[in-house]
Amino acid sequence: MSLLLKNLIPYITKYLKSDGLIIDVRNNFGGTTDNALYVLKHLTFAKFRGVSWTSPTYIAAYKSWGIKTDWFGQKGDEISPNYR
Repeated sequence: MSLLLKNLIPYITKYLKSDGLIIDVRNNFGGTTDNALYVLKHLTFAKFRGVSWTSPTYIAAYKSWGIKTDWFGQKGDEISPNYR
C-alpha cells in the first residue's frame, strides 16, 4: 500500500459520517485500478463490481471482407467493502 493511501484512511473514516463527498481528480495523470478499488472499499458498506471491459478482436482483413468483428472481455470481480 502506498504512503498516500496510508495517509488517506483517517480522512476517509471522517468523511464517512458526512452526507456526501466529492473527490476532485482533475489533472490526474492516471493510477492503478488496485489503488482506486482500495479507496472505494473504504467509502461504501455495500458490495460492488470492479472494472469490466470489452474490446473488439482486431483482424484488419475482416473489415474489408465484410466479416463481423468478434468481441471479447472480462466482467469485473465482486469487491467487498472494508468494514471499520
